[in-house]
Amino acid sequence: GTVCHGLKGGIGSASRVLEIAGGRYTLGVLVQSNHGTLEELHVMERPLGREIIQKRNAQPAQEPNDRGSIMMVLATDLPVSDRQLRRILKRCAVGLARNGSYFGHGSGDVMIGFTTANRVPHGGMHRVLTQQVLTEQTLEFAFRAAAEATQEARAVQIAGEKGVDLVSSNFLKVCHHGSDNGSSTAPFLDVVWPDSIERDKRKAFISSGRIAYSGTYLPSQKIVDRLYTYIPDDNLYSTAAGDGEKEESDATRDDNILIVIKPDGSQYSCYSGVN
Repeated sequence: GTVCHGLKGGIGSASRVLEIAGGRYTLGVLVQSNHGTLEELHVMERPLGREIIQKRNAQPAQEPNDRGSIMMVLATDLPVSDRQLRRILKRCAVGLARNGSYFGHGSGDVMIGFTTANRVPHGGMHRVLTQQVLTEQTLEFAFRAAAEATQEARAVQIAGEKGVDLVSSNFLKVCHHGSDNGSSTAPFLDVVWPDSIERDKRKAFISSGRIAYSGTYLPSQKIVDRLYTYIPDDNLYSTAAGDGEKEESDATRDDNILIVIKPDGSQYSCYSGVN
């Protein structure tokens, strides 16, 4: 079978939903990996490969090589040109690097993708076609989505293999300030909080800074409701909470909002809850 960073390999997938100019678009990534070294494996910035080696009381490879191959397939309905799509595809490499790949000699890293927007009719009498294309600066959203979806797809892939738990945790730092575009999807939360972690011991933390951000209320009520299906109401902490009790000048900053998690699992926060 396939091997991913010295562990069981296979297929993983992840996606992001983007809201741009009133439109709602999806960008998804599917990976099939058979490459990487255990020494370089990182998940959520944690050097888990080296930790696994230590727990096994094993010696790192004298000459670790990032060999093998990985296929990354990106699918989206974003209205982009073929040139813009190539730019987005290159950002899959960012997600790969975050998980510990350095594109070693002998590693085949293949990225392919497509968009279902701007369909071109086959045949017909059309001589000129009109297409919608995102502006270049708007591609920033797609770049980040491609990088994160690739990173998450590989993390979920590794974590989902039998006998390997690299992602589950009592504590979750919700990404993207709790926005709809974050990675707090149900499949991801199922991996972070499996049945083996008791519901009352799960805690989520959201760094929002302020409730209103660029016309969007953070954290998103949709994300909050989803988190509440996994954790008790009292176990969700947000730096946006308590904004109504602060001066307006302070409510737009999180300088005086503090959440501290101690090594023993206890925590201190200025405000608890999101209401």
